[in-house]
Amino acid sequence: MVMFRFTQESITQLSSPIQRMCMQRSSSSSTTESTTSTTPIKVYPNGDGYGKGNSLSLYLLSDSNENAYVRAKLRVLDQIRSNHVEKLVEGWPNATTNNNGWGYEKFVSLADLKDASKGLVVDDAIKVEVEFIGFSKTDSTLDVFY
Repeated sequence: MVMFRFTQESITQLSSPIQRMCMQRSSSSSTTESTTSTTPIKVYPNGDGYGKGNSLSLYLLSDSNENAYVRAKLRVLDQIRSNHVEKLVEGWPNATTNNNGWGYEKFVSLADLKDASKGLVVDDAIKVEVEFIGFSKTDSTLDVFY
């Protein structure tokens, strides 16, 4: 399994989209991070498209605008109970969006983000994770990661 993670602080004070490079996490240790590999993520704290004003929008971006078939899980981590918000992305990148990638305009509602009992924002920080399940540059026959 190939995992990437980043933490964005001051999330409630941001209104512009954030594009970050997620660092690869070692699958053998949940606390060790490696800087040998990164993947770009774009977060719209106040939503994008149909999610504008009501949801956080989250996208996995194509690193070099290459066309690739991807299967991955996007997550916003519950920092209290590990009841994460997780959604699957699969397919070729959506070239019709400004993001040229995979994701959701309505990933998680702003109401859920603001609800402290859900644990998605703790000390004004959000944690986002990507787990790659498969990847292919040629067709929908995936190289699967374990």
